[in-house]
Amino acid sequence: MLQVAFDFSENIPQLRELARRYADRKPDLADLCLIRRSELYPRHAVITVDESDFRVYRRNKREKIPILCPPRHNWVLPGRSSSTEGGNASWTV
Repeated sequence: MLQVAFDFSENIPQLRELARRYADRKPDLADLCLIRRSELYPRHAVITVDESDFRVYRRNKREKIPILCPPRHNWVLPGRSSSTEGGNASWTV
């Protein structure tokens, strides 16, 4: 059984700060939660097809977030031709 160990309501101030910090990239709530989870669980990588944003995002203001990305040429998202740019499919492991 998979249990998500993240209480949104306990992290609202940190999520707001992350939203302010990365406003120019227009992160969605899922990205903000993954950045925050990366701060809380630093031993785990984020699996994402949103490589361009996660190469910019930092946990704890300056630490690079470890990410795992599939090869771009193998992904086609619904409603898109052959690019993952702008796609938001990410997980932490």
